[in-house]
Amino acid sequence: EDLLDIVNVACGCNPSCSVCGEDDTVDNPDTVISVPGFEDVTCGELEESGNLGQIKEDICELLPIAINDVCGCSPTPSPTPAPTPNPTPEPTPEPTPDPTPEPTPEPTASPTSEPTPEPTPSPPCDICGEGMDIKIPDAIISFEGQDPITCEDLQELGDDGLIEGDMCEDLPDIVNVAC
Repeated sequence: EDLLDIVNVACGCNPSCSVCGEDDTVDNPDTVISVPGFEDVTCGELEESGNLGQIKEDICELLPIAINDVCGCSPTPSPTPAPTPNPTPEPTPEPTPDPTPEPTPEPTASPTSEPTPEPTPSPPCDICGEGMDIKIPDAIISFEGQDPITCEDLQELGDDGLIEGDMCEDLPDIVNVAC
């Protein structure tokens, strides 16, 4: 395998893969299966890897035939609609309280100084690069001199404008390997 294939599998850069075939799901998620190119894995773990884009397209196309009998692939059922709630009865009006007496005036406090303005945040930053989405939000990123952080938390900082422009430009080259 070349480096690009390794990175695509580890980072979930491949398209999402329905391991049972289009619109089918695994019925036996705890069943362990042996598939060429994978260590022994449960049907549920294989399905999750496919959904995260960790299976190459050419392998994905062959999986439904290889796992159907063991994993019990079947069409995804339509969601059951929620039951209709019973109507809510009209509320009973509360009694009108007696009028409140006028408050006694208190001394007025002297004015305070103007608050210090907050720093202006940077524009939002997409840590994977423009138009790219995080596929593995729980992956941990470590920067020298900083505490480790998940891809999802790092993206929230970017969305809030808390990543400076120069750092934002360099992030895709750093995080695309892990996120």
